[in-house]
Amino acid sequence: MNEALQKLPLTKQEELQNITKLLSSMKKVEMVILFGSYARGEYVEDTYVEKGILYEYKSDYDLLVVTLYDDLKCHLKIETKVNEVLRDTGIVKTPISLIFHSGKHLNQSL
Repeated sequence: MNEALQKLPLTKQEELQNITKLLSSMKKVEMVILFGSYARGEYVEDTYVEKGILYEYKSDYDLLVVTLYDDLKCHLKIETKVNEVLRDTGIVKTPISLIFHSGKHLNQSL
C-alpha cells in the first residue's frame, strides 16, 4: 500500500480496499488508481451549522478504472454494478467518482 494511503484513517483504508476488491473482481478491469485529494492526503470532511442550516462537505474518492478496452457500454455496466453493490451493502460511506480509460489509452497519454 502506498505510504500516503497508510496515513489515512483505518476506516478510509478499509473502504478503499473494499472498492478495489469489488472493481478488481469484475471482468475487463485491469487496474484501479486513486488520484485527487485522498491520494494527496488533502481530503476534506467538514460539517458546520450556519444560521440554523447544516452544511456538509466531503471529498470523494477519485478512481481511475483501467479497462481492457474503451467501451462505453462496458464502463456503464461496471459503474452501475459498483453503485448497486455499494448502495445495497453500505460498505463504503464516502462518495466515489469513477473515470474509465483503457490501458492502451493510458499508455498513449503518458
